[in-house]
Amino acid sequence: MIVFQVVGLGAALKSINLDVIGFLFGMFSIVAALDKSGVLRLVAVKILSKKLNNGFGGDAHINQWMMLASASTIAGNLTILGAASNVIIINAAESRVSTAFTFAEFFKFGVIVTFVNIIVYFLLVTFL
Repeated sequence: MIVFQVVGLGAALKSINLDVIGFLFGMFSIVAALDKSGVLRLVAVKILSKKLNNGFGGDAHINQWMMLASASTIAGNLTILGAASNVIIINAAESRVSTAFTFAEFFKFGVIVTFVNIIVYFLLVTFL
């Protein structure tokens, strides 16, 4: 946008949200430290080796992979801290209005969305 002069350099620099950049930097730093220490690999190997030994390997049924994908999607819907995108959106909303969502308000909607997702995913996995 700066290249095509839609937004000036000053306006672009003013619109940078340092809180979000700090949050992402901190999150990436913690994950990098956990990865370097081997903690993430240990947890992943422990979980996956149990599943692979139970037939969740290359010959796994498509439903097992769909359940895994569904669970990872549902994880971000329940609470603000469930996904980084939730934190970024709440932070952006709070910069535009005085208060956005509290944790409890988000949780009320998150429970409904998560419940609907569980039903839809259950139907997809069961009947497809």
